[in-house]
Amino acid sequence: MNLKSFVRPNLDVLFVALNPAGQSHENGHYLSGSHSRFYKLLTQSGLLTEPVDRLVADEIVFGGTALNYQNRSSGVIDLVPDLVETNSRFVRTNREHASALLRQVRTCSPRFLCVIHRKVMRTLDRYPTWLRACPPPYLAAGPATAAALSLQTALGNLGV
Repeated sequence: MNLKSFVRPNLDVLFVALNPAGQSHENGHYLSGSHSRFYKLLTQSGLLTEPVDRLVADEIVFGGTALNYQNRSSGVIDLVPDLVETNSRFVRTNREHASALLRQVRTCSPRFLCVIHRKVMRTLDRYPTWLRACPPPYLAAGPATAAALSLQTALGNLGV
């Protein structure tokens, strides 16, 4: 895989994507494809304090905290990290993917988990024991803007 890991202990927010898209894999940066609106939506929601270039945004957003809302730390992980595919219809998820994700979540203990693809949420919904075992107190899911706004509100309200 060409994507650098941005998972570390005690993150404020861990974003969970489905899998590496082709352009992101080629660029070597998470969520950096030409059609990705992820970082733009984070900026519009206030989770980023200023716009960032999507081609290097993962280094700025997940590798540091200077431009993040209240200097909060965040990371990103893929549910299916070993499949490079842009069309999510061709991505199949299973119990092992959910179990591997749970192990990583337990290891890094993020305060919040934010699911950024409905197929990820559907996979987690299929294995309800996963959600009961998941340590973060808050799970945000849904359209990226709504999830980002929910996270910003939660971070602010909880004094995270």
